[in-house]
Amino acid sequence: MLTSIANPKIRNLIRGVLNSGDDRTSAETMANLRRICSPSEAYEAGKFLHTSPLARKLTQLPDFPDVPQKPSTSIFLPTAPLVTELAFARVRVELHRAKLIEFFNSVQALNEAVFRRDAVHIVASINAIRTRFGYSVFMLNKVISIKYLFGDDEAVQSAVQAYLVSYNSPRRDIIAVVLEDAVDPTRSYALTRKTVQGYVKQGRFGDMVAGVLASNLCPIISTREAASAAVQAHGINSVIDLQFFLWSREPFLAALLEDGARQHLRRAIPEDVAAAIMSSASGFDAGIFREVGIDVAAFDEFTLLQHSNGWLEYPEVRSHRFAIERAIGHRLDGEAAPKHVPGSPIEAPVQDVSLRDLWEGEYRGNLDLSNIDPATGGYLHRVVGLMRIIEANELSFDFDGECLLALLNKTLDVALLATSSEISSFLSARRRDSLYQYLRAALISDCEETAIAGHTLRKTTQAVVLERFGSIVAFLEYLYAYGTHVGAHFRATCSEPFLVQLYDLFATANDVVEARAQLLEAYGKIEGDEDAVDRAKALRLELKLSKVRDDIDDNRIYIDPLRFHQWLMEKLGDELRAAIPILAEWAQEVTTGEDLSNPITLMQKPDLRIAKILDKAYHEFCTNKFFGVDSYIGRRIRHGTLKGVMLTEVRAMLDESVANLRSPDLANFFNSWFERYERVISSIGSDVLQLHTETKNKGGIVASISNKVPAARLAVVDIALALAHESPVQKAVATIQEYCWRLLEADLVRIRAEIERLRTETLMINPAALPVTEWNRAGATDLARKLNECVQRKFSTLSLWLTQPKNISPSATLSLLFNAVLVEVKEQLPNFQPKLMITEEHNLDLYGHRYHYVYDLLYVLVYNAGRHGKCDGTLAFDVSMDAANNVRITIGSDLKDTDLVEEVAAKIKAAMEAEIENAFKVDEFSGIRKVRSLEAHLDEFREFRASIVGRRVYFSATLALRI
Repeated sequence: MLTSIANPKIRNLIRGVLNSGDDRTSAETMANLRRICSPSEAYEAGKFLHTSPLARKLTQLPDFPDVPQKPSTSIFLPTAPLVTELAFARVRVELHRAKLIEFFNSVQALNEAVFRRDAVHIVASINAIRTRFGYSVFMLNKVISIKYLFGDDEAVQSAVQAYLVSYNSPRRDIIAVVLEDAVDPTRSYALTRKTVQGYVKQGRFGDMVAGVLASNLCPIISTREAASAAVQAHGINSVIDLQFFLWSREPFLAALLEDGARQHLRRAIPEDVAAAIMSSASGFDAGIFREVGIDVAAFDEFTLLQHSNGWLEYPEVRSHRFAIERAIGHRLDGEAAPKHVPGSPIEAPVQDVSLRDLWEGEYRGNLDLSNIDPATGGYLHRVVGLMRIIEANELSFDFDGECLLALLNKTLDVALLATSSEISSFLSARRRDSLYQYLRAALISDCEETAIAGHTLRKTTQAVVLERFGSIVAFLEYLYAYGTHVGAHFRATCSEPFLVQLYDLFATANDVVEARAQLLEAYGKIEGDEDAVDRAKALRLELKLSKVRDDIDDNRIYIDPLRFHQWLMEKLGDELRAAIPILAEWAQEVTTGEDLSNPITLMQKPDLRIAKILDKAYHEFCTNKFFGVDSYIGRRIRHGTLKGVMLTEVRAMLDESVANLRSPDLANFFNSWFERYERVISSIGSDVLQLHTETKNKGGIVASISNKVPAARLAVVDIALALAHESPVQKAVATIQEYCWRLLEADLVRIRAEIERLRTETLMINPAALPVTEWNRAGATDLARKLNECVQRKFSTLSLWLTQPKNISPSATLSLLFNAVLVEVKEQLPNFQPKLMITEEHNLDLYGHRYHYVYDLLYVLVYNAGRHGKCDGTLAFDVSMDAANNVRITIGSDLKDTDLVEEVAAKIKAAMEAEIENAFKVDEFSGIRKVRSLEAHLDEFREFRASIVGRRVYFSATLALRI
């Protein structure tokens, strides 16, 4: 009854809470009530509000919630004085006293089952507690710990997941995420804690979440404000969390209260409930943390620290945790000053230690929670000792590299716990010891991650390798031999970006890749990690593939030099011989482009005889339907590659980024830009990268020397000189071949200029033109920048294709060429991710013209499989020998699920019978026609067949390749 409350202001505020029309008004009124009432009034008001059927949900917090409390639905009131919070807490505890005792009795049964490794009773206890008592942060901590303690037990994992599933739907609860990350051995506890506590200080979490996380990550409560916030935050989650928080933090809370106010804390922790909590701490066995931790006994203390939130009812766990927090808690939280620890909580004593004892002392081999002795303890206890030495400004004058290595190998997270200035002061920079300097630089670099620190780390890495070890692998092996954990750190440091900048060690990019492979091999042998050895092999394959891919890109524009030479000898040899007598009377000279463009003039003027022959040769060089430049542009650029390379990555970037901007105007802007980009790329393929003809008047390749007077003039002079020497025709033909590339370069220069003009004038996105608002300006501008950079990179690649190949006779094995083609096609068709089935009897070496036509064959067949077949089906690659010692290459792929076998068979039959004239020049012609054109023009190409077996299509090419 309200009449039991004497203060009329309090009664009126309670009526206001009950009669408010919405939660916001009710919350404001409740905040006023909490602010002005005394502890006794708070207790009476709380009793009324928690028992009255008229009370709103605001005042009736879920005591044993059926689902975890969601931050979005929780109302956190302005914090009241600590004594007021305790008075309200007392009401809830007293109302559920019996059920709390029942709960902690159930926890005792669960604890005993855990420490005797009784999976059956663990499962039963977790399920029973969830059903009877709902959800709490207390149980969340315990269940997360059990998850990792019993990771191999399917029944326990099933019960754990049944408990955790409510924290993961519809999205993961942030409290559950942080508490699990702190326990997960694959994550850095120190980094997780430091990061989250930083977010708490920045106000990036709501008050309830911040209160729970801050007090779970660091159990020491230093101020009344923090205590009040934590009491309310835990109370919002459940009465279980409220009661356990008050009991486990009682020493700190009592010290924060005045003498006369401590009675309110005692009343909020009923003696029988406290007795039940203490009784629940039964059967503790520290050895269980040895079984789950990192496979080094000296990590046991650290493993216990990670799991300790789940077992704070145990006095030995609490005293150990409080001692660690007093020693390094502020460092774990990213704070400069040690924490103020109110009161006198029971803590494990920390023994003094000398620096020498830290690196020389051996681990005693058992987990002792009653005494923190850094000289005989594990890595956590030793780092506690090291931080005390650093804080005492004890300098390390007697250190050398070997001593520092031993120290770092017996401690952990030094760079996260100490500041760079502390390390710089502690470790003198004057010592001339390359190992020492490397380790010092590594610590400082991990601390501050600045450009200067990174430069120093690279410099000292190169120095120690060159001065003491000779190779980076030898250095890695040394570190693993004398400092395993430091070796693991160095292996992680040696990323590709890091190695690339070790200029004194590695002269080329290939040297870096080889070094990465060697490091992986060494690590794989040391750790018995077969995956690392496999990755080393993959890196070396990648290096080889990179060379093949470079050769492929270098030969996008190509002509078959043997066939062109053969054509020149057969078709122009006689004309060259006939021109020799003319040279004695008529000096060969090109004066104007008009002369070269007029066929009558070329026929009439004897001084243009060589120019006429050159014009014929260059025309064939450009237009031959099989070995000419246009045919190779058709098969290697226009057919799939151009759009695949230029569009795929850009489209993926847009799809990934535009949705995040959440703006229809921006989506329309970028989609319109991409449509324009597609049109430009299509135009480059259909118009610019074509022979210039009446119907293709934008074509960039003019198959005539008439618009290339400077190069033609030089060519005529040199051909005439060649005809004046011994073996004149052979020398003249070689000169013509060389000058055809020079003549083509004049067209390629114009083409490259045109595509660059298209990029800069039509595709560059001006950030100022974006339809942005203030909240999406940064994201949209960043996307525009990335698109501009990506398009520039794509156009640079395209320009590189449009150059004379540096090596017209590349080489590779057949399997390597297949893998390179597969990588190329996957880049062009990102959904093409087939399962591979490769069988080879012979790994052929391909070089010269063989390399080129086998590449063309493989590209067409693999591209067709990716474009027309089942993207996630099986791609078969088979190489075998027939009875005549010919090589048979077979590519097999699955039909799409929607394809009808009869329709596919009909399309293949039509392509196998279709006209193959201009197969390489007409982009719309099928890949099958292109392969048949290879068969028709190459003597070594014996047979090309297609077949369908079940729902798989096979294409087989038989080649007369002598092994």
